[in-house]
Amino acid sequence: MEEFIPGNHEAEICYGGEADLHKHCADCKKNPGHVNFIPVNDFNLDHLPSRYRDVIMLELIKTLSALTVLIKVKYTSLERPKSVPCFSGQYPFYNTRGSDVLRTGTGRVCEVYKYTRNDIWGTCPCGKCQHSDTPSKVWGEVCILTATHVVFDDSEARQTSCILGFDDNKNPGIPLNVMKVERADVEKRQV
Repeated sequence: MEEFIPGNHEAEICYGGEADLHKHCADCKKNPGHVNFIPVNDFNLDHLPSRYRDVIMLELIKTLSALTVLIKVKYTSLERPKSVPCFSGQYPFYNTRGSDVLRTGTGRVCEVYKYTRNDIWGTCPCGKCQHSDTPSKVWGEVCILTATHVVFDDSEARQTSCILGFDDNKNPGIPLNVMKVERADVEKRQV
């Protein structure tokens, strides 16, 4: 069953989990048949309108694509409000509060940090390191920007994964673990 909530947002609900996600991709109604859809690995100058056919423009598009992440949220917070001023009608996914229905959306990498043993931050905060006798003293942190209707708060963030480089069905991409929401603003619809 597909659910579409009209408004100023996009996300996909998959009642059948991961298998349902692949079906939704094939059955997408947003652009029927996706006749003009070009996988980023195949995208070239000829696909751009003539006035934008420039190597710099092509590289910009490919770079932005490389910074885009697939976000998979496996829980909907009980704290989602019924409504907020920036949305007409009910706030997205209010009716699925407390459920573990898979919801997907996208985001983009906005900041990357590398921590080393010389930093004051201690050891890697990931779950694997926190339960290890020898946690890593070198790790990275990737900050993702997305809309609050995709990831609303920390309870959703703890049940969220991000996939970087998900454009090619032959390559599963690089999984990133999401641990917390740094800031959220439902008026701007970003976290």
